[in-house]
Amino acid sequence: MATGNWFRKQRSRSSDRKTIEKSPSRQAHQSTAGPLSRSLHIEQLEDRRMLAVFAVNNFLDVADLGNGLEVVPGSLRQAIELADANDEFDTIIFQDFLFDAGPGAIFLSGDDDLGGPLLLTSEEGIEIIGPGPGLVTVYAAGGDRIFLIDDGSEDVSTAVTISGITLSGGSPQGDDEDGRGGAILNRESLTLSEVTIMGSTAPGGGGGIFNDAGGFLRVERSLIQDRSEE
Repeated sequence: MATGNWFRKQRSRSSDRKTIEKSPSRQAHQSTAGPLSRSLHIEQLEDRRMLAVFAVNNFLDVADLGNGLEVVPGSLRQAIELADANDEFDTIIFQDFLFDAGPGAIFLSGDDDLGGPLLLTSEEGIEIIGPGPGLVTVYAAGGDRIFLIDDGSEDVSTAVTISGITLSGGSPQGDDEDGRGGAILNRESLTLSEVTIMGSTAPGGGGGIFNDAGGFLRVERSLIQDRSEE
């Protein structure tokens, strides 16, 4: 009985509140424009583009998944290709679950059509954010470098940042520019942060990195070692 009375009282109070909200005097008060009222107007905001993020979710590169060789979906190479094709600034990250069992490694394919160096060609800018140089290492294919950074334009210097990874085993061949830059051949505005480069050679110069004409290089908290110019 007491419970029934409580519910009835609550319903009565709710009805009173609804009556008050719908009363003419309250509506009139709300619709009356006071001295502090202001008119609405539309203001154009500055142009802001959404940044694109591509995630690496495996340590593969090029493989035969049943229909011949192809760039593996979710690989670092595919993420870079998607970023290069996108007309916005792009960020590439590595999924955390990849390192649940410890450090991982990516071995780049030497396939003539699909493998070779990782090509960073975006004119909008790109950053690759690794988990730390002790957690992921990218190994070059035999007889090649790891990164070629070149947007193909002499008028634009594209901002590129690579951080938190280790690069190893680059060995491009040739005495001219083909043999330059063991791990990286750079022609853009490149920042390396917390990157380790080791075990790379380049007969044309720049055992670790070759900064070509028009390129800018900034190195922060990084280690370049065990490189040679044969």
